[in-house]
Amino acid sequence: MLLIRVDKPRWDWSSDDSPWVPPGDIPAAPLTDLRTSPNSELSVWYVEDNRSNLARIVAALAGTRDHSDKFDFALFPEAVLTHAQIQWENSSGNSADRDANSSWHRDLVELTASKLSTLVRLIREQGEIERRFEKQIIELVADGVKQGWIEVQRLKPSLRRSVLGS
Repeated sequence: MLLIRVDKPRWDWSSDDSPWVPPGDIPAAPLTDLRTSPNSELSVWYVEDNRSNLARIVAALAGTRDHSDKFDFALFPEAVLTHAQIQWENSSGNSADRDANSSWHRDLVELTASKLSTLVRLIREQGEIERRFEKQIIELVADGVKQGWIEVQRLKPSLRRSVLGS
């Protein structure tokens, strides 16, 4: 499975909510979550089939934020990339967990607008949109600090206060 950070309300739509969207098409809102680099690359994270690294990845990504807050993400099968004709490469991520950065980060490469549109459609059809609430995020990041995966000094001041309880 692959994980990408999203904003859940952009993905919670139906044909009843958007009757103006033709069948087989998608509204534009979810595309804003797929912000590519200037080189047309998109950051995603590899999640083990048994999801054993999911909490660690979420903590690592949440650990880069200014504040503890809800955290939304999409999980989708790797096969989606094949169907969308999207290539990927291993690359180092920018999360608060250095080992996660080198182990589980990927970049989707050589992306086009039509590939991104296809990716959104396939994520909606085959993926899951999930949310972790603020309390869960604080617990996950605190556990990452306790386990030594996240260095507390890398946390931004407001998040550090939430995690350390001071």
